Amino acid sequence: MSSVEKSPINQSLLRFGKKNGCVFLFLQSDDISGGSQGKLPDQILQIEKENTMRKILIVVDMQNDFVTGALGSEDAQKILPSVRAKIDAYHKEDAEVIFTRDTHGEDYMQTNEGKHLPVPHCIKGTDGWQICKTLTDGLFAEKDYTVVDKPSFGYTGWREVIAAQEADGSDLQIELIGVCTDICVASNALILKAFYPEATVKVDAGCCAGVTKEAHAAALQTMKSCQVEVTNEA
Repeated sequence: MSSVEKSPINQSLLRFGKKNGCVFLFLQSDDISGGSQGKLPDQILQIEKENTMRKILIVVDMQNDFVTGALGSEDAQKILPSVRAKIDAYHKEDAEVIFTRDTHGEDYMQTNEGKHLPVPHCIKGTDGWQICKTLTDGLFAEKDYTVVDKPSFGYTGWREVIAAQEADGSDLQIELIGVCTDICVASNALILKAFYPEATVKVDAGCCAGVTKEAHAAALQTMKSCQVEVTNEA
């Protein structure tokens, strides 16, 4: 917070208000005296509340099967360094990091998803199900990050995982990265936006990869239409 030159202030006339996660301090010109300008014009000093917005990074499905395995892609492999850099930045700030893991059983091919996408992947307990090691090296589960196993594209248990202090999510700043932009990233961004309409929900396009480049771009546009903030878009 920037320093402000001290002036005598009638404390009884200070008024505080709250909006969009910020505290507002209202000062009337008659409340301030001194200084080279004499009476100052009416002013509002907006003081951002420090350490009240929870910053959360959700790393979506960066698992071996989606990067180098059964459904891997060159685009997914290319974003690995950027994803790791983003995780490290959040970790340095002591912000929350959550990994999601697409999770299926041995009966995958008999499920509705398996009938539409007949490629077994992310079967629980297999190497393909594991989060890419390059993203977790040097980090410690439970201490440095949380893992959420989700059985479908979008996870519906976010309220239990995140447990926002404000019902509308106005205390949350959530950023999503990972794969696939057009499936699980988009699904979870829109679910979070529905659960927490006043939260800031963001997607870093440079840390995401889609099934195709065209699907990636289309998903970004859909999310922007739903007021998800898209950053780092090429």
